[in-house]
Amino acid sequence: MSEELESLRREDAAARALAQREFERPLVLEAGAGTGKTATLVARIVAWCLGTGWERAAEVSSSDEEVDEGRLAARVLGGVVAITFTEAAAAEMATRVESALAAIETDSLPRGVDPEALPAAPLRNERAAALRGALDHLVVHTLHAYARRLLAARPFEAGVHPHLEVDAEGHVQKRVVREQVAAALADAYARDGDAVVLGEEGHGPQELEAELLALSKEGVRARDLGPDLVSRERLAALLGRIGEALDDFTRASEGRLAATPKRSRVTLETTDAIDLTRRRLPAGDASAADLRGALAQLAELWSDSSLARLKAWSKGAFNKGETAALDGLEAETATAAKTLQLRLAHGVALDPEHLERAARVVAPILSEVERELHRRGSASFASLLSDAADLLVNRPDVAAMLRRDIDQMLVDEFQDTDPLQCAIVGALALGGEPAERPGLFIVGDPKQSIYGWRSADLAAYEGFRDRVVATGGQVQRLSVNHRSVPAVLDEVVRAVAPVMIREPGVQPDFERLVPSLENAEREGPSDDRIAPVEYWISAPWNAESQDFEVGRASDANDLEAKSLAADLRALHDERGVEWGSVALLFRSRGDWDVYLGALREAGVPFVVEGDRSYFRRREIIDAAAFVRCVLDPNDQIALVAFLRSICVGVPDAAWIPLWAIDFPDRVGRLEGTDPEPLALLARDVRQVASELPPGVPGLERVAGWEENLVA
Repeated sequence: MSEELESLRREDAAARALAQREFERPLVLEAGAGTGKTATLVARIVAWCLGTGWERAAEVSSSDEEVDEGRLAARVLGGVVAITFTEAAAAEMATRVESALAAIETDSLPRGVDPEALPAAPLRNERAAALRGALDHLVVHTLHAYARRLLAARPFEAGVHPHLEVDAEGHVQKRVVREQVAAALADAYARDGDAVVLGEEGHGPQELEAELLALSKEGVRARDLGPDLVSRERLAALLGRIGEALDDFTRASEGRLAATPKRSRVTLETTDAIDLTRRRLPAGDASAADLRGALAQLAELWSDSSLARLKAWSKGAFNKGETAALDGLEAETATAAKTLQLRLAHGVALDPEHLERAARVVAPILSEVERELHRRGSASFASLLSDAADLLVNRPDVAAMLRRDIDQMLVDEFQDTDPLQCAIVGALALGGEPAERPGLFIVGDPKQSIYGWRSADLAAYEGFRDRVVATGGQVQRLSVNHRSVPAVLDEVVRAVAPVMIREPGVQPDFERLVPSLENAEREGPSDDRIAPVEYWISAPWNAESQDFEVGRASDANDLEAKSLAADLRALHDERGVEWGSVALLFRSRGDWDVYLGALREAGVPFVVEGDRSYFRRREIIDAAAFVRCVLDPNDQIALVAFLRSICVGVPDAAWIPLWAIDFPDRVGRLEGTDPEPLALLARDVRQVASELPPGVPGLERVAGWEENLVA
């Protein structure tokens, strides 16, 4: 095992070095959890800007005149486009680039930056200082923000409104959809037709409005609902994929489920449905009518109970008889069942005739929605991507023009991209002649693809990765984890590796991570009472029945919270574990009160990230009150809240006298440049302060408050 670990460490070091030296060929870096992928991405930006990027920009500058380092730095940074998945990640990346340049400016190398990839000091220090001064030229965006920037720069070519605005909350979309549905159905319901039939089937105005809104939000166009929506080719492809999934399932289970002794009714029903489906799938040259007939038979062969059983298998839930029959093939069978269940569910639910009827009704309305949104200059996040992709694909001249302004394109979290996002990046970084293309650096981890609900597509990621290789690029891997101790990484291998089986487009291979050299010898606390990795069952143990007592979820949470607090207290008191080295992760905020209450009772101090009580902190209330005073000079509650804060310190004893001089209204009238109202108010405030009785408790601690108030 040590030889394997050392090999992975060498591979990791080579990948990090390549990221800071190879700027011509596209590079895909698959970085596991905790391997420092963002640090590597930042290191690449820094290495490019201080080295190759700076030198190329200097070559472009005129040799007849003295080079202005500020302008040169701006040109270098302006040629870098860094794309992230969230706005928070974009802000973090920009901050980390600034921090790295600041460190290099003072001759201190940030972690992850290879000194051999940088020019020697003092040259790199001087360049870093110039780059910091021009950092506002660095483009770090989410892909949606970058798409909007492209459209705003080329509205005519893209066919969008010149003052395009993003309808982030969807209010404009909802209003337009409702208007267009009302207008279309007023006419359609006056005569017999598809809309009337849909209404009789329970799909009236509300249902159509919801469907149109969903289509519009997802960027589906009216043109996508054309006559080939349920073409013979599409039906054949769907049934072909179902056939492939059936074959894969049979291979994975080796047909053992069909031979399960004393099969339950639902097991028998499911295995029979699998067998009959395989036999009734039409051949590849079947007519459209035969394909539609095969789809109708799917709905007859598969009941709700058999589909539910297949879904249970996809989650690894096998009964005793099924487990005995599979005898070690459970993981492979579950993986194959997942693909089969998804494809069958699609096929069973698909009614071609109904879909075509719905499309004939929806497509014209959607077309009007698109036209009206375009007229109003309103775009959804999805339409930003589709419009940008259309611009780059349909106008190669525009794509070529944009490529000329990009020297390096970097994309973070690429595993969470969808086909449209891949199209945008591909058009910019892989299109045109090789000599015209910018350097491309992609970082992602297919094992961490978590945004399927946002249309993230692992198949799209894998297809783009293959395209990079086909154009002469490389795929490298980071395997050294800087976050976890060996015991945690070993447990991941033990628990995850056996069940993480590659399924193209669905699930990647398992790839182990190795601890960094700094963590390699750290074992974590371990004795007869505690282990580095533990799994807890939150239920009381019954000594008589020798089993756990299953109760309410709230009781389990309460038990776990108290046990957790006691455990942390013991770790700190008995083993010297520092509070700052402990982290608790929760799936949601729903049970925070229970757990935080247990920590308080046990005397365990904590800081909560994302805690809404943040907005109840004194300094946040004071800052919010100050902002409200600026926005509305007549907000008297905000005025009192701010002036009572430590920023000013007006004592309670002064408020009645201040109100007696009409203080709040006079503050609200302080506008313009006339100094007299302020001078009179300042005089009266000082008069109030001088007349306060000297015996008021605590008044001496805020002495001088009147000068704060005047200021």
